[in-house]
Amino acid sequence: MENQNLPATSNHVEIATGLVRKYRGQQDLVFVSDEELKTQAMFFPEIVAVHAEPGDFHKIGQKFMPKKHIVDRIAEAAGITFLEQNCGTRTETVGGSTAWVGFAQGKKRMPDGTWRTSSVCEYEFDPSMRAEEEILKNPGKFKDEVSKKLKVLELKKFARQRANTGARLRTIHELTGMQTSFEAGQLKRALVYSRVAVNTDLLLADPKTREVALEAALGVTRQIYGPPKEEPKALSDHYTVEDNNHDQVPPSENNTQKHESQTTDDIWGKTSETDEQKKTRAMADDLRKRRMEYSKELSEKALIEIDTALTEPINLHLINIAIENLNAWEVWQTEQRGGK
Repeated sequence: MENQNLPATSNHVEIATGLVRKYRGQQDLVFVSDEELKTQAMFFPEIVAVHAEPGDFHKIGQKFMPKKHIVDRIAEAAGITFLEQNCGTRTETVGGSTAWVGFAQGKKRMPDGTWRTSSVCEYEFDPSMRAEEEILKNPGKFKDEVSKKLKVLELKKFARQRANTGARLRTIHELTGMQTSFEAGQLKRALVYSRVAVNTDLLLADPKTREVALEAALGVTRQIYGPPKEEPKALSDHYTVEDNNHDQVPPSENNTQKHESQTTDDIWGKTSETDEQKKTRAMADDLRKRRMEYSKELSEKALIEIDTALTEPINLHLINIAIENLNAWEVWQTEQRGGK
């Protein structure tokens, strides 16, 4: 995969347009419109080319359908995030045989920074029907019952994965316009996509710009989370250390007296968190653990981005960006290790 990350400069649209023109001139398969490259100043386009081999596709009749690992690379290149709560497979009985139905939903950032969410796309894969169709089309290839049964078992083995991949392909089609299958002559051409990245340098230039830009362009309200890591304990107004006895134990909490209009939590800034705030803090804690796990493998730039997202007060949008980039990096690492 070639990643042409464009600098956050005034001419990034011209550079992106030039890259798209180059790929089109090479007769590559470009799934990028000119409108996708006209981003707001807080964002910039990235042009990504995915290079696949014929072995990266399933042959279905005279067409070729990308395999799962290529589908994942295409989604990453196009900036598509799958909503896992709406992704999966189920089985249905069709004509007495079991068919797998995959379903998927994704979202893609638009040039203005908003997110476009796809519908929940479905794809049905019936291994028995697929096997019967192939056997009828190739009678000379399947001459006995054993070879026919082996074909059915082969398709049943990967039915669930094929249904899942098909659903994700339909989601990508809805969000990018890419076809779900290709001609044999198209397999050697690069698949070119665009995605919208956040201009973190501009976003984090100063706190005021960051807050105003997030609220105005993204509709994200800045949220403040507490309490501090080390929380002092408030004492009663009437508690004093007597006779220079500094080892004296403070009275129990039940005996301490508090202001009528203030509680200890109010004094030290600790207020109850909403469910959404608790969920965001849990996301931050998980990101912090993953940062420690990959600290020796991640680049300095990636570590800075994660540390910025984890800086108090925690910002939900920055946490989401860091998590998305880390997820994409993990996918890339898996590919480099041969899918292990």
